Amino acid sequence: MHSLFITAITFHVVSVFAEAGRGAGEAFGLFLPVAIVATSVNLCAAWLADSNRLQPFLLAMLLGFMTATMVLASAIGPALFSLGLDWSGSYATAQWLCISLMLPLVAAALLVPQTK
Repeated sequence: MHSLFITAITFHVVSVFAEAGRGAGEAFGLFLPVAIVATSVNLCAAWLADSNRLQPFLLAMLLGFMTATMVLASAIGPALFSLGLDWSGSYATAQWLCISLMLPLVAAALLVPQTK
């Protein structure tokens, strides 16, 4: 998600800034401070990862990934239901699609062995 968002903003930075009422010079001026902050954060994170247990970092990343997945699903859900209504004239198509996608997940949750 991070790569998707950052790449999208980078490729469309002038347009994004124009939509916010800002100029191209200001948009391109953003790159140097972002590079400095990103390099500093990466160096600090690398030092923390080298000097501490990694489990808390993994848990934090899994929390950011789960949140991003939920946001993505929240964006896809309304679009899916709108398309279902447009294509079939009913929400039933989208509901059945969701159910059919959920069934393998439920089966996997019940059948995949859990380790401690």
